Amino acid sequence: MNDFQGSSTNPLGIPNIKVVGTDGEERVRPDVIQFVTSLSQLAQMVRMRKLEESKIPSGLKSMQLTVTDQLYTLNMYPYWIAFTLQNADTGGGVFFKINELEGDITEEAPLDRYESIRIDFDYPIIYRLYLQSMPGTTSYVRIYAELGQSKEQI
Repeated sequence: MNDFQGSSTNPLGIPNIKVVGTDGEERVRPDVIQFVTSLSQLAQMVRMRKLEESKIPSGLKSMQLTVTDQLYTLNMYPYWIAFTLQNADTGGGVFFKINELEGDITEEAPLDRYESIRIDFDYPIIYRLYLQSMPGTTSYVRIYAELGQSKEQI
């Protein structure tokens, strides 16, 4: 038989009851395991719901930038879900990278004059955009972005 020891409760209102088996080993009661598992599942469901809600755009933003042959960094907050980048000038091509700058940006294929590209993710994960025009040129770009929800909103 199991002996129940103690009767106080913790801040969650769960009784602090130890179950000691016939071999003297402490054991966790099955109903306590079930309760903790249920709480864990509930917490995971809340996190999943917040993640799904973060997919809903919180606004739109448009901007026009002058890009030179010097690297330009655009930091976003709140993070972006998607954006369209348009090379809107007769200048040279525009190189771009998202979030992390690894290697030489000019090794990427440029966005030529009057071309545009749409980058779309399901979640707000775009936090930085690097831009640079062809050497010796200046270009004007337009950016149309869908803003994600800020961390305070999630």
